[in-house]
Amino acid sequence: MNYLARLWHYVGHYKARLVLGAFLGVLSAALNVASLPMIRKVFETLFEQQGPRSLRGLAEHDWLGPLREPLGRLADYLLADRLRALVVVMGILVVLKLLQGLFKGLQEYCTTYVAGHSAIDISNDLYANVIDLPVAFFGRERNSQVMSRFTNDMANVEQGLDTLFGKTIREPLNLVGYLLYCLWLAPGLTLISLAVMPFVGVGVVLLASKAKRGARRALESKARLLGILSESFAGIRIVKVFQGDHYEKQRFREENARLFRQNLKVVKAEAATGPLVEFLLFVGGVLVIIVSGYYVIEGSLATKDVMTLFVALSLALDPLRKLANVGTRYQHAKTGAQRIFEYMDMDAEKLAAAGSVDVPKLARSIRFEHVNFSYDPTSPVLTDIDFEVHEGEVLAIVGASGVGKTTLVNLLSRFYSPSSGRILFDGRDIAEASLRSVRQQIGLVTQEVLLFDDTVRANIAYGVAEPDELRVLSAARAAHVSEFVERMPQGYDTVIGEGGVLLSGGQRQRLAIARAIYKDPAVLILDEATSSLDSESEHLIRLALSEFERGRTTFVIAHRLATVERADKIIVLDRGRIEAVGTHRELVEASDVYRGLYRRQFRDVAAPSNANGGENAQGE
Repeated sequence: MNYLARLWHYVGHYKARLVLGAFLGVLSAALNVASLPMIRKVFETLFEQQGPRSLRGLAEHDWLGPLREPLGRLADYLLADRLRALVVVMGILVVLKLLQGLFKGLQEYCTTYVAGHSAIDISNDLYANVIDLPVAFFGRERNSQVMSRFTNDMANVEQGLDTLFGKTIREPLNLVGYLLYCLWLAPGLTLISLAVMPFVGVGVVLLASKAKRGARRALESKARLLGILSESFAGIRIVKVFQGDHYEKQRFREENARLFRQNLKVVKAEAATGPLVEFLLFVGGVLVIIVSGYYVIEGSLATKDVMTLFVALSLALDPLRKLANVGTRYQHAKTGAQRIFEYMDMDAEKLAAAGSVDVPKLARSIRFEHVNFSYDPTSPVLTDIDFEVHEGEVLAIVGASGVGKTTLVNLLSRFYSPSSGRILFDGRDIAEASLRSVRQQIGLVTQEVLLFDDTVRANIAYGVAEPDELRVLSAARAAHVSEFVERMPQGYDTVIGEGGVLLSGGQRQRLAIARAIYKDPAVLILDEATSSLDSESEHLIRLALSEFERGRTTFVIAHRLATVERADKIIVLDRGRIEAVGTHRELVEASDVYRGLYRRQFRDVAAPSNANGGENAQGE
């Protein structure tokens, strides 16, 4: 696949600046080459008794027209004093260098602008596609691998584009200009110096291929290193309590050492490229010096021409040196682009796929019809799940850890699709419905609360550009959020920190429930939403939820007896199958699995709450 062609799609949006940069590069190169005749005039002034006589010949050309006379007087003026001529010629060289530097700087600004904005556009498209990828993708890929695409790979692409549209425009023109002037000045000697170029090309290609392999491994190692950082900082409390700091330090050191080894391979290739090019060109220069020395001694070649040739060839060395690492930069950019486009080419979820229909707000029931699901075809997670929950009912899902409770509600949200069977909203298969129409009806509160580093208001009205203030306040009161928010210095404009770090566990959970209340969904999913709360917070949340659940269909995964008891229907999962369905009283009598859960789990969990809230006494 031609990744450069795909990159050009983004670069093409900035053609005007790119063309301007190319034009400025041409001007910079032209002024560089134009300095060579002036350098020849310097040597002519220094080494010839009569000074720069060619100035007089230049002033006598007919095509100069009315400029002939003033240029002739200027030539006579300069020829009258060699030192004066030297000062004037050097002054012209200074002006040429000043203009050349100005054009070069403007060109670098244009190419950096194009490379930077192209990288931003690529990054925006990458994020837009990644954020739309199915949940299953994030289950397979580590977050650090994903983040590495946006950091290390994107930096390589931007640097590669900058090199491609900077050095590869200006430096080849400089090189060609110098060599053409050398060919005009002394074609034989120039061809001798160029005899080493095939060896230079072969060496650069071989070293670039080595750099490519090392660059890809280095990017993978950087991603792993980013993962170690992310995990250790996110779990810093666990690291400290379990005294895992030595283990994490060792992991970090080993991955850092691996990254160093991979980077070293790239550095070796880049470090060898410059000296190799310079050595081979030096060999060519030695040959030129020997041959030109012979001609000068024989008197068949002027000293000024030999000196100018040496200057031109030495100037040609600079663009060659700068171009020597273009190959490795290109390989870095190609590797980064390949890894970026791998994610951009993945099929994203479509909120409204072709042929899909919008399902209206739930009015009658949700039915799981003989649903089977597995992450791995050899290990089924859910088998023949068949039940129905009517609109407005509270359905509790219970079972031991790992039996598929969360997976079941994930299928309802279409985070995954059933391996077989159907999920019906009012008799309509949600597999044929638009994702938007399904998910806009669902509110989700999980045990592991995820909040964003934003204001309280933005977290409550998440995803809404212009929140309804009255609705925000109403949701906050309903979830008992207003009680602690109003004590904050900036109230609802308080930024709560990454993951809500400035809030307690109970406050974070209440804020997550306020977010669900603000959305006002037809279907509410509570995935162990109160399991991590203290008794006081749980009591407040229970009051909020009992009011909020009224009139909407609720799926509850719970370990609390009070939650299970208030359910209209309870599903008991055992080894991925529905073992029993019924009310609390029915299941205590009819289901061995539920009775065991009740004795081992629900009663034990309920005990602390009885002492405080008194709500769990029923059913004991």
